[in-house]
Amino acid sequence: MFDEAIVALQKEGDESYLGLAYGLAGKRNEALGILEKMKEQWKRGNSRAFPITRVYIGMGQIDRVLEWLEKAYEMHENRMVELKVDPIFDSLRSHPRFRALLKKMNLE
Repeated sequence: MFDEAIVALQKEGDESYLGLAYGLAGKRNEALGILEKMKEQWKRGNSRAFPITRVYIGMGQIDRVLEWLEKAYEMHENRMVELKVDPIFDSLRSHPRFRALLKKMNLE
């Protein structure tokens, strides 16, 4: 039901979840387009690092997810507290870098 989710997310306007859905649906070019836009906004200081991780998760790029989570941690982004409970990150739970990040945050 990716197509229905994508339509709903296009109306909502949250690009990070739209990018996640595109990635999970195998629509790599669309996910990359959103990712590049979000990264450009981040460079200009108009966005946070944490939402970018969602797009990378959708694309299955775990090393990039972890890289951006570490950036979000360094920037003390408030959404980082979601790491422990957000099911989007379930596939990372056993990864050593993810576990080390949780430990740094006293969430492990």
